[in-house]
Amino acid sequence: MSFSATVENEIRVNKRQPRAIVFTHFGSVRFTEDLVTSQNARNEFTEIYQRIISKYLQCNTKSQVVPIVYIYVDWGIKNAPLEEWAGKTPQPVLNLPFNLLRQEQILIQLLEEAEREARNESGLSAQQAPRFHYIGVSRLISLLNELVSIDPHLVDHLSGPEHQFTYDSPKFIEAVIRIARGFTARLAWDPVIRFDEDVEPNPESIHTLLETYSRSSREASFYFFSGTYGDPDSTVADPINDHAVRTHWLCDLDQENKLIPNNQVIRHFLADLSELGASQIVTASGLYTRALTNLLNSGVNPRASAKTRISSQVISGAGLIMSLRAIDLLPPFMNFGDNTLWVDDHLKRRLHEALKDLGARDTECVAKAKFKQDRHPNGITAKDIDWAKAPYFDRLLRGCIFRRLISNLDDTPTDYSSLIGDIVRYRVTKQTLWYRKTKTQLTTEMKDQAIQRYDEVLKCWSSAEFIGYASHEWAEQQRNNPQHRKAICKKVVDDALGYINLVLDWPVILRAIKRLPIVGHDWLFDYRD
Repeated sequence: MSFSATVENEIRVNKRQPRAIVFTHFGSVRFTEDLVTSQNARNEFTEIYQRIISKYLQCNTKSQVVPIVYIYVDWGIKNAPLEEWAGKTPQPVLNLPFNLLRQEQILIQLLEEAEREARNESGLSAQQAPRFHYIGVSRLISLLNELVSIDPHLVDHLSGPEHQFTYDSPKFIEAVIRIARGFTARLAWDPVIRFDEDVEPNPESIHTLLETYSRSSREASFYFFSGTYGDPDSTVADPINDHAVRTHWLCDLDQENKLIPNNQVIRHFLADLSELGASQIVTASGLYTRALTNLLNSGVNPRASAKTRISSQVISGAGLIMSLRAIDLLPPFMNFGDNTLWVDDHLKRRLHEALKDLGARDTECVAKAKFKQDRHPNGITAKDIDWAKAPYFDRLLRGCIFRRLISNLDDTPTDYSSLIGDIVRYRVTKQTLWYRKTKTQLTTEMKDQAIQRYDEVLKCWSSAEFIGYASHEWAEQQRNNPQHRKAICKKVVDDALGYINLVLDWPVILRAIKRLPIVGHDWLFDYRD
């Protein structure tokens, strides 16, 4: 029997289809005293999250495709005294401030109230799937205690330098869930699927992802893919919401003084990103800006063709699934000090590709699994465009630069990626880290690569096609600001170097996660028939 026939036979033999264990992060949840003193504030809070929770309840209208939803609330960990813990010698017990526990408890109680209202509206009782678990720092305290008892400085990895929490810091909690469930036999068949907070789940697209997972998990030990942004009920493209990058500043005023996206200019912008950062559309050289075309025709450095990737859109938080090995061997980029676009989906996948865990033609984006998002429900405003100038363009620029640190122009691994690969293979340890190449040498190389990509991006954003738009104005200003280039490149390189320390410590953190007992962590090992 051929290998493919064997795989198909196994699929038929396994009668129970996998189900989606959802992980999402409610990053907009913030405590204020108004939530205690004002009924209007509480009503507004529950109304917002009732709408989100209702979407997950609706996924089970026909079958129990989503039995469990993990919702991470990071208010507690962001305000926990990590500095104090990291500065102490190993100790058996950590203490959380009483007021912080009170605040977290109030936030979770309000989310539970939003769930009750959503269930009443949908006619589903509390016993019916999905079961929601709201995760705060109080549920993580035993794991944090374990880490601090080993080495207090391990908690430094839970955030960026100076305990800055970026939008990828929650990926640690996601990793905990993936690892704990993935190493527990009765739970391992159901994959953890990440959804960004602003993504609307739907059962049809989740089924499509689960079918892809069923095949991929039998055919390979590594897989790393997601669905795609888009409205499953519409055949009309939405240039503002259908991509893993924002484009809202590329708009023109119509006769009614409304901002309307300029589709052609947006396509130029997205096409350039396939070379500079991450693919967003099926592109062709005719869509590249004049600046990028000139850059490619200069022939200074050989480049890999963007066409080697078969996915039209980059992997994203629109239903992300990864194999257990992907998170077991490489930690998430959870300790960066600055928000960096694509950092823990596409860029982590590119790092796996550099390590030869995956190939560029392995499934990256499942086009038929569409998930809607609405970034501007009230329309695009001048305030939104101002937000793009600060801080969004910096975030996008950092994503393009970090992409360059992972792989060379011809898509071969950089020395940085090769070093991480050697750490993963235990060819390099803390004791031998800088034996073959000094940190100064590697840092100098990375700074040169960062500067090269910085200049390329700003040159392309300054192309004639973008004259009159915010990105062109911003890029022209920064090209005359050498301090900005220096600061941005330094931040990306510093974050990349900091990740090396996390990779070195990851086996220790993994051991602490794998030792978590079921008793006291029933939420983590939850199972529903």
